Amino acid sequence: MPGIAVISTIAFRTNAPWEAAFTGGLGVHAGWYVSGALQESVGFSQGSLTTAVSNLNANGSVTHIVTVGGVAAARAAWSYGNQHGQAKPFLSCRGNHV
Repeated sequence: MPGIAVISTIAFRTNAPWEAAFTGGLGVHAGWYVSGALQESVGFSQGSLTTAVSNLNANGSVTHIVTVGGVAAARAAWSYGNQHGQAKPFLSCRGNHV
């Protein structure tokens, strides 16, 4: 079964509408969300983002990564893949409306 984890530069779980909209968007596949692997409020530091991406790539329950909270998280996931070659696939969500 796929395991989807989130890296967020901003509040995600503590900003309940974000997490609710995300799991709602997964619909019948909401069970794929690995909420325990959430990397929330990571911020915009390249070091923190790289660590978050690395943690999710090392997590055996995670098969896909979703970045939230701007281009910085997406850039970190992309850079990690380019540097390590064995990165998990990722999708980036951006915007200011839930």
